[in-house]
Amino acid sequence: RQVLEKYFSGLPPFGNRREREHIPDAFILEEALSLAKHLGKLNVVSNDDRLFSACEAKGTLTPYHTLEEFIRSEQCQVLLRDDALVQHLPSIRTSLSDSEQSLKDELCTKLVDALAWKESVEDARIPSDDHTASISMVDEAEQVTFDFAAIEYLGGGQLLLPFQCKVEVYLDYPIFKADYHLMDEEKSSLISVSGYGSRHYFEAEEVRTIAVKGIISIGLDLKAVPEGETVVDQLDNLIHDADVEIDSIEGVELAD
Repeated sequence: RQVLEKYFSGLPPFGNRREREHIPDAFILEEALSLAKHLGKLNVVSNDDRLFSACEAKGTLTPYHTLEEFIRSEQCQVLLRDDALVQHLPSIRTSLSDSEQSLKDELCTKLVDALAWKESVEDARIPSDDHTASISMVDEAEQVTFDFAAIEYLGGGQLLLPFQCKVEVYLDYPIFKADYHLMDEEKSSLISVSGYGSRHYFEAEEVRTIAVKGIISIGLDLKAVPEGETVVDQLDNLIHDADVEIDSIEGVELAD
């Protein structure tokens, strides 16, 4: 129906009304628009100037004159680099393993913000009513290990790498005053208490070591790969300039 309407009205890709030679182009355009409606966007390769212009006027279609032009486009190059990364994951694991110390340094820096006042610890040994304490201060992580064999590639230069570590932290929690006074001296001496604005509770703080499991994300800037070079050629530079963030904290528990 849309093709016939454009045929009789002379709308693109028709230049004038009833131009029969452009009917095939009109069907191609309508099929491309239908696909783009479901996919969001669609790339179209056509050396026909009239069809190219008709596609260019549609926000959901991105036209290219030649297949070579499409292959050289940034979005296609990113996909090709993605494929290269997937094929060379063993090399990536090796390169990341060689850069383990810099990854540890990044993790130690980011772990403070990821834990302090954002994570809590639940353990029967914590003497609060619900056996839960908030992490308020975080020291430098120790015994950091990465599971390079379990690295995942999400596409777009984003890698996920599991980690484990231990870290000394300050735990804050309310403690029932009677419970505190009934503690043996050895245990209570490790807990600092102050007024909690309550007749029945102290604000308690103690230093404990926790074990943390999580995942870091490593962002490789694939657009930084110079034209004519491969991801493997630039792998060391990509890893050196990678954006490292903590993707998620998977588990926190007392380690002492």
